[in-house]
Amino acid sequence: SDQYLTIVNGTASFPQMAANGGVATVSNAFTVRSAANTPEGHTFLVNATASNNGSTWSSTFTLTAGAPCVAPTNLTAVADGNSVILNWTASPTATSYKVFRGATMVANNVTETTYTNVNLSYNHLYCYTVKSNCANGDTSDASNEACVTTGPEPQCEAPTNLTATVNDLSIALSWNASPTATSYKVYRNGSFLAHA
Repeated sequence: SDQYLTIVNGTASFPQMAANGGVATVSNAFTVRSAANTPEGHTFLVNATASNNGSTWSSTFTLTAGAPCVAPTNLTAVADGNSVILNWTASPTATSYKVFRGATMVANNVTETTYTNVNLSYNHLYCYTVKSNCANGDTSDASNEACVTTGPEPQCEAPTNLTATVNDLSIALSWNASPTATSYKVYRNGSFLAHA
């Protein structure tokens, strides 16, 4: 017995092998499972015995546990406008990371311990977790969950310092740009005149 080892369906029935080197498919063989907290390098010794009509066959094999796939820790989320910046502490066994927003994976094979989720809705709550990808192909449990509300939608700010310069029969207008403007509308005496 071993505190880290569980054998599932330890007594299994196998189909009769076909004659002359035939092959039979085993559908209910036993399964050997090691606990998630098995120390790296821990060795299991397993004895297996098969019997049929008084005949027995025995075999012994060993299993050596690799490092468990450890989740990253200390996940934080910070809003920057309609983006969310994530940071976490590296897992000692990870080769890369999966990033989840709720139940949806938004990034995979992230090799840094930071990720920025962009183009989100303004003034909306988002929650994230991160999982480790490990060299043995396993995926870890999720990190702690980090939630944050994105910033308010920017207000459309007016341009400033409008000036008008007379040049014969024309008037040249100039102003300081608005940080939120994509274009401008020009009005004369309250009536729309042109796009700029």
